[in-house]
Amino acid sequence: MSCRHLILILGDQLDRDSPALQACDKNKDRVLMIESREESTRVWSHKARTALFLAAMRHHRDWLKRAGYRVDYVEIGQPEAESFASALSAALHRHEPQRLLMTGAGEFGVQQTVDSACAAADTDCEVVTDSHFLCTREQFDDWRGGRKTLVMEHFYRHMRQRDDILMVDGEPAGGQWNYDKDNRKPAGADLEFPGPLRFEPDEITAEVTRLAGTDGILGNEHASGTEIIARLGETHQATGWPICYTSADSVFQIAAHEQVVPLEELYRCCLSASQ
Repeated sequence: MSCRHLILILGDQLDRDSPALQACDKNKDRVLMIESREESTRVWSHKARTALFLAAMRHHRDWLKRAGYRVDYVEIGQPEAESFASALSAALHRHEPQRLLMTGAGEFGVQQTVDSACAAADTDCEVVTDSHFLCTREQFDDWRGGRKTLVMEHFYRHMRQRDDILMVDGEPAGGQWNYDKDNRKPAGADLEFPGPLRFEPDEITAEVTRLAGTDGILGNEHASGTEIIARLGETHQATGWPICYTSADSVFQIAAHEQVVPLEELYRCCLSASQ
């Protein structure tokens, strides 16, 4: 089944106004989205992060379909989803597009993978500039020039000067470029933080949390032990799910009532977490 353009949307490009999506002809083109098992294993990744990515991607897929786009969505359980490269190669073979169109990947390695797959399939790859960035790659290359060392602070100041951001008569507003030293100080004991926003998961989110293995955990946040136990204790006793949190000393902790989670099971959970 051939199509004119195959529009590739990556998992971190879920923008309804994506430059690549704007170029899509709903009658002639097809949108491709890929879940990959490799993406959660090639680098250390928290299961909650995997669940967040999958939920966001699947919600975006459903929006695309409702908006009338033709979508080829590769789910993580499909055979070709072993890696991003294998899924992309299979899709190029399946659709035989005249070209693949995409917004430039945020990761150099991902863009290399796309370029290699297109070259192997003898398919042109057109990369559209990502409009989310204030600086294009070409502009960055011009700034970099012949510099022997690249320092973020130098680029940061260049961008503020170029775009006149927080500048007064050519000088930084407030008299200094940043307040990093002040920002590293600990928050005062009297500073109150709002609680995290929480939403009841819909069917899509519930499905991916089961896939990622995060459907049996409560909390999973930075919190005071006494506060989070008081807040989630009843839910814990009702569901049997342990309460996981990181306290002020940055130690990951698991809390459970011994009549709900026997000590032996709690020891097993702690051992699993440490590994």
